[in-house]
Amino acid sequence: MNKKVFFILALLCAVVQGAWSESVTFRVRSWDDKNKQVVTTTDTKDATVLEGIHKDDWIALYNGYYVVKSNTKYKVLNIMGNDVHLILADGALLECVHVKLEGNHKLYIYSDSEEGTGRLYQKNYQTRSSSTSPGMPSLSDKYIDGEYNDAAGIGSGGGEGNNMGSLYVHGGIVEATNGGMGAAIGGGKDGSIGGEVVIYGGKVTAQSINTNYNGAETRTFSTSQLTGETVIVFFNTWCPDCQRDLPLLNDYYLQHKDDDGFQMVAISRAEGVASVSDFWEANNLQIPYSAQDDRRVYDLFASSIIPRIYFVSPQGIITRIDIEHFDSGK
Repeated sequence: MNKKVFFILALLCAVVQGAWSESVTFRVRSWDDKNKQVVTTTDTKDATVLEGIHKDDWIALYNGYYVVKSNTKYKVLNIMGNDVHLILADGALLECVHVKLEGNHKLYIYSDSEEGTGRLYQKNYQTRSSSTSPGMPSLSDKYIDGEYNDAAGIGSGGGEGNNMGSLYVHGGIVEATNGGMGAAIGGGKDGSIGGEVVIYGGKVTAQSINTNYNGAETRTFSTSQLTGETVIVFFNTWCPDCQRDLPLLNDYYLQHKDDDGFQMVAISRAEGVASVSDFWEANNLQIPYSAQDDRRVYDLFASSIIPRIYFVSPQGIITRIDIEHFDSGK
């Protein structure tokens, strides 16, 4: 191995190895499919304590348990295992520019109380405003590209074929923003979600910053918005299966749109607003839609086949996926 590379890896490992550990009790959540609800239990593990301000340092997190109990900062959290557990203690703040989570690597995030006020705040963008307080960006900010412009906020870097690993949130507050070309949570510029993103509890906010415009154009999603069933439809109007299913999905939307918390959105795969709006008008569709000129949003979910219909529970869990055919009888 190159001596320089070995030395860098040794430094990264030393940050964790030099830390101390303590016993921590935290909340573990799981989905009870029979009763259609999230179940909470507790567990206790010896966890390595992450602490201190290391704003220029990467830290490699290998398989095991880690806890943050105070204001802590790293440049990059590099998830290096398929069994990495991060516990956010109440009142703690963990800041970073990027959470690198790729391939078969898995990150589990927990809180140490039912309320779960500990925060993971990931910010991969720059702003021209003078504010330095941690928090999600506002519409008044002027954005410029982040330090890792091609990378996701939480997920993969910008390289082709580097897909996001798996993220499981059991509790705490997770706030993520991209740096310009990648997703807030998901793939980098040329990557996608390769594993799973499952939210059992806590509050997750993913905000996409578009730096290609003078001013701010943002799109925000938070699990706090999920109070009922959410349906996400990927389509293209020239697709025969989509042409067949979109009117059926419109009937489903009209049937449920007044249900408490119900949401549905149709997202085009590489089809602009002109042709989508013409199809909507010609077929008298009322489903809210988002016309996307490219495949970036679609590629966060899949690499091929439309229509794709995702049904998401109020807990942020995908409970059903219909591919190529909407099963209106379910």
